Amino acid sequence: MNVVNMLAVTHLVCAAAFTFLAVVIALGRPSNRAAKQALLACVLTAAWAGMVGFSGFGFAGAIPLLETLRSLAWVVVAGSLLLPSAVGIGALPRGRTWLLLVPILAVFIVVTDVNHFAAAPDRIYFTLYQVLGRIALAVLGIVVLENLYRNSSDDSRWKVAPICVGLGGIFVFDLIVYSDAILLRHLDQTLLVTRAVVDTLAVPLIALAMARNRSWHIDVHVSRDFVFHTATFLASGAFLL
Repeated sequence: MNVVNMLAVTHLVCAAAFTFLAVVIALGRPSNRAAKQALLACVLTAAWAGMVGFSGFGFAGAIPLLETLRSLAWVVVAGSLLLPSAVGIGALPRGRTWLLLVPILAVFIVVTDVNHFAAAPDRIYFTLYQVLGRIALAVLGIVVLENLYRNSSDDSRWKVAPICVGLGGIFVFDLIVYSDAILLRHLDQTLLVTRAVVDTLAVPLIALAMARNRSWHIDVHVSRDFVFHTATFLASGAFLL
């Protein structure tokens, strides 16, 4: 099997896995914010992976936009678990105002993806701005997950650990794919195949997190002396260098 066929097959398997997870969540009748956002994230991930799998049938230019929406959706899920349920965007806890970067970055990447789709709806290509935006989004996702895990109580860390590992794998591999694209000036198809496998492996981990905490209400503290963890940025910068 050549790389092109493997790319299609692995993404279709990924689409099937996230579709199954979406059905499981939907059958559970999600009633709170995190569960509903997880359902949307699963649907968007399945749509993105399915579009990659069937990219030869047209509208391949929509793949970058669907990929962005899928990544943003999982950042939002992690952010919802990090923040108290009653907190809105205008009342972020002290030390977490950096989460405002999410909508700013979202607007930037979505606009570039929409422009790309308008210019070439049947072609897949990434501009430098799109690649840099995806690197920034991957790093932001890792930072949110790091803060979710570090600031969870000892008793609740076992609940968030699976989703942190699963989504962490997704964001780390996004970082690898697009950092490599910066260096080589093109997307490595072998890395894209591996990324689809990594995304698929996140499904049982997300499901495990759901099983450990069916309400999706995870006890996360807001430390008074909360300090932004720069270790993630340093590690990402070292990788890029």
